Amino acid sequence: MVQILGPFALELGVGTYAVFLFAAYVVSVAVRRRYFSAISDVPGPFLASFSTLWEIWEVIAGHIEVTVIALHEKHGHFVRISHEEVSVSHPDAIRAILLTPLAKIDWYKVMALPDHRFQTPMSEVNPKRRVERAKNVAAGYTLSSIIKSEPQINDAIELLEKRLDEFAEAGQPVDFDRWFNYLAFDVIGEVTFSRAFGFLETASDIGGSIANSRALTLYVAIAGFFLTLHDATLGNPWMGKLGLTPSQHIFDTVSRAVASRKKNTEARTDMMEHWMQAQAAHPERFGETEIQAVASATVGAGADTVSATLQAFWYYLLRSPEDLARVRAEIDKASEEGKLSRVVSYAEARELPFLQACIKETFRFHPAVAHGLARIVPEEGVTIGDRVFSQGTHLSVNPWVIHRSTEMFGADANTFNPQRWLEPRAKDMEKYMVQFGAGYNSCPGQNLARMEVSKVTATLVRDFDIRQVDPKHEWSFKSHFTAVPYDWPCRVTRRKAQPAVQSAKQFTSRKHKMVGLDLVHASNAQLRELGPGLVALFVGATSGIGEHTAKAFVKNALSPRVYIVGRSESAAERIINECKELNKDGKVEFLKADVSELAEVDRVCAEITKKEPHINLIVQSQGNMNLRGRDESHEGIDRKFTLNYYSRMRFISNLLPLLQTAATKPPHFSRTLSILSAGSEGKLDFEDLELKNTFTRPKCATHTTTMNSLMTEEFSKRQPATTFSHSYPSAVNTGLMRELPVWARAAAKVLSPLIAVFSVSQEETGARQLFIATSGVYPPAKPLTNDTLATGVPAPKGLHTPMLGANTVAGSGAYLVNWNGEATGKQKLLNEYRAENVGATVWEHTMGIFERVAKINQARQ
Repeated sequence: MVQILGPFALELGVGTYAVFLFAAYVVSVAVRRRYFSAISDVPGPFLASFSTLWEIWEVIAGHIEVTVIALHEKHGHFVRISHEEVSVSHPDAIRAILLTPLAKIDWYKVMALPDHRFQTPMSEVNPKRRVERAKNVAAGYTLSSIIKSEPQINDAIELLEKRLDEFAEAGQPVDFDRWFNYLAFDVIGEVTFSRAFGFLETASDIGGSIANSRALTLYVAIAGFFLTLHDATLGNPWMGKLGLTPSQHIFDTVSRAVASRKKNTEARTDMMEHWMQAQAAHPERFGETEIQAVASATVGAGADTVSATLQAFWYYLLRSPEDLARVRAEIDKASEEGKLSRVVSYAEARELPFLQACIKETFRFHPAVAHGLARIVPEEGVTIGDRVFSQGTHLSVNPWVIHRSTEMFGADANTFNPQRWLEPRAKDMEKYMVQFGAGYNSCPGQNLARMEVSKVTATLVRDFDIRQVDPKHEWSFKSHFTAVPYDWPCRVTRRKAQPAVQSAKQFTSRKHKMVGLDLVHASNAQLRELGPGLVALFVGATSGIGEHTAKAFVKNALSPRVYIVGRSESAAERIINECKELNKDGKVEFLKADVSELAEVDRVCAEITKKEPHINLIVQSQGNMNLRGRDESHEGIDRKFTLNYYSRMRFISNLLPLLQTAATKPPHFSRTLSILSAGSEGKLDFEDLELKNTFTRPKCATHTTTMNSLMTEEFSKRQPATTFSHSYPSAVNTGLMRELPVWARAAAKVLSPLIAVFSVSQEETGARQLFIATSGVYPPAKPLTNDTLATGVPAPKGLHTPMLGANTVAGSGAYLVNWNGEATGKQKLLNEYRAENVGATVWEHTMGIFERVAKINQARQ
């Protein structure tokens, strides 16, 4: 080829020639797709005729359903929305596409979260295997199973009403996008795990779960078009080890819930019970991975869809006052006749025909899923109307397109009209309802959704007047996959006297331990109650979690004296200046040190001991994320191991006398906190505890985590007037990324906006870690005085104290704490280690390392 082109090719150069060939290839593919494809004659946007870019852009823009409806109104039953996909609005589409067991497109594979190992019926594209997967979990989704949790669902609805009463009394507007999500999450917790997650109780988005879930929806919707890239990056199982997968937050939350539920022998017959029975009966086809996968899918998919429907019910009825008055009259009449319970039961709600008509019309007019449900045409082809589609073509059915079709729902299809469901045509219209999908791939959670929507709407219509703050203001929503509305604040008023709703506490029969962010801030604000002059040390505090925990302490403490230890003088200078703005009476001093060497730890401790007679608080978060293997210092220890374990224990050991002194003098406040990975303990290699010969990064993480957890108890035994805690901060986007290699830093930089969305913010993490470090929820085992401040900052109302300790004994003085304030820890393993006195073994090993290193450093002097 070069010889044929002659001097021209040489003049262009190889690079230019390669670009020319690539451009020619792209153009040829585009031309073939646009003009020579089997669907070339199907009308649609120009960009869609040769690529998926049009569809991707519409998904990102967030209103693909509106655009596709308009395209069908213009072009008819068939619209080309990508080079290989046709959106279909023909009345035969449901039968030919959804009710026929066609393979799903590969896009669905992205629904395996956090990675391809965790397959669910939703992510399975093969019809036969999808049916097999569905059989394993079907029993948990049956109405007969879900109905057993109705009393607990009633509790959640009453707690929601209690919260609405509080808004009514305060005259404050209610954001139903927030509160219906809280309700939906808690109901899923009850039905799946026999325990609500605590959203309604804490009145907060626990750990940013709702924000994470919505951002995850956008990521999944886009990543489905780039499966290879997804599988190689954020969908790679190894990314989970770094806590960087988009669904990591939901997966971690569900994993803890699954583990807790398995230990609960007194739980109801919930979904988990059915799944565990399926696992016991067929472990070869339904193992632990499958349980984790289906539980995550249930939690991840269930809340937004129910919230969207509940919001749409009220939004459209508020714009149809005659329909609202009619359904209210129906419910009031049933209530006056004594036919309704305090919280309307599902059976009672189903006997209210106009209410059910309103619910059906809501499902029709605002289906929660706004994305096309696509299938692949098999070898024999698919005929729809007078059109035959050939093998390999993607055919999709968008619920919004179908539900707004005048052919299927009449001339008023674009009008919210519940009356249609009480007319003779209702039976014909039913077969076109696809809000839960149809056929072999219909939504397994639809029984729970129908039940929850019926109960909530009937109860709230009876009990509350709801009106928009600005009736002319239209809501907003971005339908990346689900169409979840927001931004339509309302005011609520209780209509008439109802049986008294009990206080929120009375509904907390299961003693939820998670701590809402509002309570965290309330507790931290009381830090001043401990008086002036608290002395605190923050190690690893020139960035990330340590920095924000230190700043939260400075902000809330009264005239504190604070030492921050790190390597960056410029960062320290910035932090000190920011601390001066937060608290002009605070004194912050920087001690520069590389604490991956114990000699530096000893030096810093010596400096502090010269200046301070006591120390009230030690918070440690030092670490790095370099991907190298064993990185041994001159002291003969791996630096990562030292940062995560040996340096932390050395700081505590060296400063133990100062902590003891703090416990003996007012305010008798003495605490330590190691921020690492509580709850991720694992097996120790007793033949090589320091991993001198068998080092790997995962093994290092396991050893340092487990040894941190065991040492909290050992220190507490030796000094019971001090609290010793080990916490897990959740996924947090911190400065540790700078420790990665150049290629990894570059990848992290590109992905940082996405990572940030799925992480708990550094500010929230700092506030939560300060709470763990200071709250009276985590008291020492044996305070030296009866002064309440000796147990820590007084716990705000609404928190149960004390927390379960590391050994599962409340108030033990040693605590393993999850990011949200609840107790954690692999207790089965830790109990085995306690029985074998492994804590003492780790203590002796650690003290032996300290002696060995001291001799090495003395020899160097």
